Amino acid sequence: MIALIVGEDMTFGWYIIPELLLGFVAYGLSIFTYIRAQIVIPAFK
Repeated sequence: MIALIVGEDMTFGWYIIPELLLGFVAYGLSIFTYIRAQIVIPAFK
């Protein structure tokens, strides 16, 4: 993203969108499973 802003040539940029999508999905699943675990197995307070 920064390279596009400063005007760099990105000949390898075709895979940026799938990588961002994969990161978004993986991060979302991580947060979802953490919250689900806190509901199913309540944390001690």
